[in-house]
Amino acid sequence: MGGSGEKATKNGGGAKAGGVRLTARDQRILRFVVSHGRVTVHHVGRFAFGTGGGEEGFDPASESAVYRRLRKLKRLGLIRHERILWNQPGVFRATEAGARMSGTGLPPAGIDLADLEHDTRVVTLSLSILGSSLYGARWITEREIRHAVLGRTRSTETGLMRAGKGWGRIPDGVLLGLGGERVA
Repeated sequence: MGGSGEKATKNGGGAKAGGVRLTARDQRILRFVVSHGRVTVHHVGRFAFGTGGGEEGFDPASESAVYRRLRKLKRLGLIRHERILWNQPGVFRATEAGARMSGTGLPPAGIDLADLEHDTRVVTLSLSILGSSLYGARWITEREIRHAVLGRTRSTETGLMRAGKGWGRIPDGVLLGLGGERVA
């Protein structure tokens, strides 16, 4: 699967899954999938193989090349692919093992049919924004925000929300600019 700009991580290798060493690109894809929860092949292609999403230096690739990379992660038990809606692209999401290996601290996402279209459109929007913004901007996903906010307000014993810790509306994402500015 070489030849499309992939490089091993520092010191000759990255994390291992099922005895196979993941490339730096595989690790970025896994973090991307876990951070967003549910993504399509087009999202992964744009993020890790083309323009947009801050992944500079990687060559554009065909959809079949993106699918090959995703099949590798699926064979290793790190992601799953599900066709949810008829005549719509399937979605990729992390398994428990994939979520752990991503290092994000986020659990794998579930499937909520009521929010699926909205959530995949937010991923598309985030890639469009990052593709048109200055190098270095970062998108913080709603899942990351919820994890950071709710993780501090849950009881360590029960996992339930502590009393009096309402946070109101959490945005779909936040764009963190080069100067530290935040746009929700």
